[in-house]
Amino acid sequence: TPAAAAQPHSLMPVPAALTFGDGALTIDAGFDVVVTGARDTRVDAAAARLVARLSAETGIPMLRRATKPSLAIECGGPAPGVQGSVEDESSTLIVTPQQARLTAPAPYGVLRGTETFLQLVQAGPSGFVVPAVTIRDRPRFPWRGLLMDVCRHWMPVDVVKRNLDAMAAVKLNVLHWHLSEDQGFRVESRRF
Repeated sequence: TPAAAAQPHSLMPVPAALTFGDGALTIDAGFDVVVTGARDTRVDAAAARLVARLSAETGIPMLRRATKPSLAIECGGPAPGVQGSVEDESSTLIVTPQQARLTAPAPYGVLRGTETFLQLVQAGPSGFVVPAVTIRDRPRFPWRGLLMDVCRHWMPVDVVKRNLDAMAAVKLNVLHWHLSEDQGFRVESRRF
């Protein structure tokens, strides 16, 4: 319904298509993720990161294996080891009070969809929940990036890592890392 689509949310960037449903998926100690479809180490790592971040953000230790996973992730196919200038980053996330399902044709869609899922988590009257929703998403622009100039403005490694995490959270896909300048070269070289 148009009223459901107009419901306030804090998703960033705003998904291509968003429809809210009734109810919410409860996040508790039994929250579990299962990955199916094409095997990719990036997808497996994204699923593990999602559970770790969810546990850290909610304070709920997620140690129990569930009989039915709370989130099912399905990756349609493999992608090259290095992301090209244009990749399929689309995904579909369907959350019901019983289960969430994230499907994507390629690993990059899974990476973007896990960030969307994490953005949906909110505190409810009796714990943490994810509202029932259907999201069909794809990036509006293929090149979404950030410039980090560590040559003129030195940044500690932890700051660079924090910025990479922030880029992932808002689904940026290109890092322009300015490493060399006439004033210096900020990568150690044991040869030169």
